[in-house]
Amino acid sequence: MALMPAGSAPRAAPGRFVSWWIVIGSLAGLALVGYGVYRTPATSRLSIAAAVIVLLVYVALGRAGVPRLCGRYPAAVKAALWAGLAAGAVFAAEICLEYVLLPKDNTAWGTVEFGVAFLIYASAGTGLAWARRSLREAAIGSMLAAVVGSVVWCVFILATFYLFYGTDRQKLVFQAEGDFDDFRRSGMTDFPRFIMEDFLGATFFHLVLGPAFASVLGLAGGVLGKGLARMRRAA
Repeated sequence: MALMPAGSAPRAAPGRFVSWWIVIGSLAGLALVGYGVYRTPATSRLSIAAAVIVLLVYVALGRAGVPRLCGRYPAAVKAALWAGLAAGAVFAAEICLEYVLLPKDNTAWGTVEFGVAFLIYASAGTGLAWARRSLREAAIGSMLAAVVGSVVWCVFILATFYLFYGTDRQKLVFQAEGDFDDFRRSGMTDFPRFIMEDFLGATFFHLVLGPAFASVLGLAGGVLGKGLARMRRAA
């Protein structure tokens, strides 16, 4: 049996962790979507399909895409691990604190939540470029970090939705988020169906747009990192 090169296992460990984190988290997301559809069978099939398809794409990315990226861009995968978990912690904390503190209007909360997450994604790109990695690697690291963070968001947002379903506390959260106003404007008459479709739509758009925005932020952060590195070398 060939011996593993010294130091190869530690380098592969972040890639394996990211891969399985995405796979297991996405499968948990699919289970949560299925549970929601079971509870609300009138949910639009288009909303269901959109959420299921993007989660299946995440499963494929975690299972096949991440190992390939780890082979070509190990530093980007390692950066994605810490940045993705940090962003996921921000998402999880904000979701939970809404139910604990019950703000009357969570607009500012959401702005801070996503602002901090996007700053984390950009900083991953900056750090990679500072370490003399390519701009492509900076964009990939930030994009993958958003995938990791989005999985956390998906699981927490759906789990808390079901956990507090129908409670007075959840009604206050929905009121702070403007869901009841959105329901009245929608013209729909079935609120459980409306809110389930709303969560599924949010799942689709967050999981698609999050990594897309993060890749742009990673590229911008990479440009900043390159500039800072040049200034450091010239000093």
